[in-house]
Amino acid sequence: MPNYGSGWKIAVAIGLKPFPGEVRPVANAGGPYVGNEGSSITFNAGGSSDGDGDALKYRWDFDGDGDWDTSWSSSTTASHTWYDDYTGDVYLEVFDGRLRDMDITTVTVNNVAPTATAVGDVIYENGIATVSGTISDPGTLDTFTVHIKWSDGPNEEFDYPAGSTTFSETHQYLDDNPTGTPSDVYDITIWVEDDDSGDANAFTSVTVNNVAPSITAVGDTIDENDFATVSGTITDPGTQDTFTIIIDWGEGAPEVFYYPAGSTTYSETHQYLDDNPTGTLSDVYPISVSITDDDTLGDADTTSVTVNNVDPVTSIDAMAQPNPQFILPIIHTLDFTGSFTDVGTLDTHSAVWDWGDSTSDVGTLTQASGSGTVTGSHVYMVPGFYTVTLTVTDDDGGVHSDTFLVEVVDAHGALSIMNDYIQGLDDSAFAKNPANTKKTYSNMIDALHHKVDAENYKGAISDMQNNMRGKSDGTMGGKANNDWIVDGSVQYEMTMKLDDISAYLATFL
Repeated sequence: MPNYGSGWKIAVAIGLKPFPGEVRPVANAGGPYVGNEGSSITFNAGGSSDGDGDALKYRWDFDGDGDWDTSWSSSTTASHTWYDDYTGDVYLEVFDGRLRDMDITTVTVNNVAPTATAVGDVIYENGIATVSGTISDPGTLDTFTVHIKWSDGPNEEFDYPAGSTTFSETHQYLDDNPTGTPSDVYDITIWVEDDDSGDANAFTSVTVNNVAPSITAVGDTIDENDFATVSGTITDPGTQDTFTIIIDWGEGAPEVFYYPAGSTTYSETHQYLDDNPTGTLSDVYPISVSITDDDTLGDADTTSVTVNNVDPVTSIDAMAQPNPQFILPIIHTLDFTGSFTDVGTLDTHSAVWDWGDSTSDVGTLTQASGSGTVTGSHVYMVPGFYTVTLTVTDDDGGVHSDTFLVEVVDAHGALSIMNDYIQGLDDSAFAKNPANTKKTYSNMIDALHHKVDAENYKGAISDMQNNMRGKSDGTMGGKANNDWIVDGSVQYEMTMKLDDISAYLATFL
């Protein structure tokens, strides 16, 4: 006996029967009992008895923890509620005023599945939907797991503590699916499970409305035959929407372009070959841009492209003259060739030759796809210096010119040029004694100058044709054996010059 030190022990135990003549009561707890959590279970000790007929009192321990859960009562029944599932012993003690007795029975408290309700939501794409609802469970000690199937991805689980009577969770819907509809309904399934595997389902839906995209458009200013860029922004909260953009360029059929999900800008180009209509230095093309997302909603904007006409580029390329050494009035027809280019490949053109002598002619023009040639011919009536101007005008008023200087000489000028030509010839061109031959020719030409001054045109013509030509024409229809000149090319040049000057002087007769 530890409280008395070592060596002590109980040697004798004597049992005494209490209250001789009294009969101990007999406790009868009834049962076993079965009920549901959250519901009252009534226990009945009515089967208890007392041999002496004494009135009995009753008390109960419902969880077997040694602490009585009820005080003494003369009622044979008592009720208790469990707020969670439970299985265990229940103790009954009866008392007749002197003696006591106990009995044990069992109780089984079953779990009760929760019930649930759910309320959905209506949102716009890329918004956050809220699904909420109620949880009802008589087992107020139960905890819960809420499973939600959002219909556009994996299920989610959410834990709720004991005593929860509501739930509320959110989910983002990036798009309304499937495509091709302005709104779509997502079916939502909620499964509420308590910690004892009881469960309940609830159903609702979330409506996701498509949001129309918005678009802006910025135009451009270009030269004809160049590429214009139309660009802008795309705004759409539906980050998974794809887009169809249609651009009406103001000429020809509209073009269709496709942009992927997530696009926030666009940029497209179009070539304008000409500024239309004709007769203007620039024209404005109205541009309309429309956008439609994959769920049928859209937007539109307008802008413009200004196309400026570009002047043609003109050039006088060549002048063909009958005599390469000089140009004489009246008898020499000059043939001019010009050309032009124009970046406006659809432009048409007109050309004018201004001869610089107060006369002009429309040029003969050949053109195709932004380039062409211009020809013209002219005969000057009097000697002088003339500026020839070729002007090319396109159908939109673009103009460009080029100039060419022409010198037309009189008889004195032509004679001087011919003498310079002779004096500059190589000695090999002459049959004999080149120095004396050159001097003789120079004297002949001086004599011609005097006859021209004296208006003796017939005499001058006779000297050139019957004297000088005979000494110079050789292979040009003359007699080679009396020629002072033996070079065939020089014979040709001399004959041409003498004939041209003679023809010009003949105009004065």
